[in-house]
Amino acid sequence: MEKLKIAIVVFIMLVAGITFSVWAEDKKDSDMLAELRRGERVTVTLKSNLVYTGIIKSIINNKIELDVSYDDPVLKGSFSFQARDIKSILARSTFSQIEKDRIAAEKEKNESERVRELPANNLVETKPSAPVETTEKKELSDEELLGLLKKFPQGEKWNGKTHETIKDKNAFLRTTEEDSFLENYQDWLKAIELNDKNGDIYFFKRFLPENGWGEDKYIELINRYANFKIGLNAEEQEFVDKYEIWKKVRPIYEEEQKKIQEEKVKEEEAKSLEPQLPPATEEEQPVPENSQEKQPELPSGE
Repeated sequence: MEKLKIAIVVFIMLVAGITFSVWAEDKKDSDMLAELRRGERVTVTLKSNLVYTGIIKSIINNKIELDVSYDDPVLKGSFSFQARDIKSILARSTFSQIEKDRIAAEKEKNESERVRELPANNLVETKPSAPVETTEKKELSDEELLGLLKKFPQGEKWNGKTHETIKDKNAFLRTTEEDSFLENYQDWLKAIELNDKNGDIYFFKRFLPENGWGEDKYIELINRYANFKIGLNAEEQEFVDKYEIWKKVRPIYEEEQKKIQEEKVKEEEAKSLEPQLPPATEEEQPVPENSQEKQPELPSGE
């Protein structure tokens, strides 16, 4: 009887130990995912030493789902992992929407090129996507690019996600407008970059170095507020807030101004080399073609 009691106690202790071990492991797994948030970009290393990098789509019941579409050169979609299978998680910098759009467009371009390189008899086995262009598309001017952005203004309706949705549709289900957006998507991305650049250039022109704006002015404004608690006016606050943009645009603006100045010098040199005709003397003045020589007056008859 005494042995039975000892066996029961030992059994209970073993069960309690196993239960505590499972609880501790689950808590450790929960803690690993506790600080993560949807939309963050991370690298997950599994206990099997496989590594995946992607953007967190969801974290539910100790399971994390990663969208690897923007980090894997080929794959599109999501992978899910249980916390217990994860060795470590490393945070990465998150992509901006423009970077996401650029990556998606580049993958689409690579896929189109891959399809074009396949033998003709294999094309029927591939899933059709965007129509393959048979002729080289002409380069759009800046004015045409900005016109494209007016036609498809960046926002909730027209964005990278919209492009992916349209691309996944069957061709006969797309509207004419959607087909146009799909066809001009690469130029649309260029138009966004051009529009941002123009906005930055316009901002810089309002704060030109020759008007006293620059690093010294920035430091002065920062110290004025930090040391003397003197508030900045709207113009000064805008310059401080966008100083990093100002620094980025300055070499671009100065390079453009240098090119403009060089063009002016070339034009002036070309004009100076043009042959100059000497001014005509009074005797050499050409007679107008329609002029008639003055006839002498005849005396009137008496």
